[in-house]
This record gives sequence, C-alpha cells and structure tokens, in this order.
Amino acid sequence: MNILAKSVSAVGSGSSGFGSPVAATIASGVLTITGTGKHFITVDTEGSASTDDLTSISGGAVGDELILQCANNARNVVCKTGASLLLQEDFTLDNVADSIELLCSSAGVWKERNRANNA
Repeated sequence: MNILAKSVSAVGSGSSGFGSPVAATIASGVLTITGTGKHFITVDTEGSASTDDLTSISGGAVGDELILQCANNARNVVCKTGASLLLQEDFTLDNVADSIELLCSSAGVWKERNRANNA
C-alpha cells in the first residue's frame, strides 16, 4: 500500500515557488506523488524503520520538479540510482537539512539536478 503525497496545490503552473513541504512515506521502495508541477516533499521510511531505500517514484509528468528531504534525522532515506532514478550515485538523506532535486525527464524517470549534503 502506497501512502500518497499530495502535490502542493497552492503552486500553480508557471509559479516559481515550491510552497511548503508535504509529508510522504516510502512503500516497498516507491514514493508516490500526485498532481503535476513542483513538489516539495519530506520523505519518511516505511514503518518508521531506521533506514529505507527509495528505488523509484510513481507519478508526475515530464518536466515536473521534485525536492526531497528526510522527515526525521533518526530515519535515513537512501535514494538509489537505477532505471527510474538517474542519480550521480546513491545519496542518503540522513539529516533534515539534506535535499535532492529531481526532474521528470520521461514517464517514470527522474534525473538528479542537484543535491545538498548538510550533515
């Protein structure tokens, strides 16, 4: 069962801002987002596990932007490079100040644009 993250409804098409973060939880390695546009999401591990792998993102449309941060310093989210997450290398969000920015380049494929490791 995936827990859906809501897109930031206050941010319309053409807006330059991402708005406030929305909470979401990984389910079986997948983060599901709804809506299109700009998404700012605080990601938590499944079942509040101490660590969880994020292997793919479901939802979004070509051109969508996504900023991810971990929801809790005690629960690490490991973004895993693969067919649907095209990252420079695996990246662990282990501090609420860490972030990774992604761009949806084709259906189901998200490419890394930027990362900040602020631990």
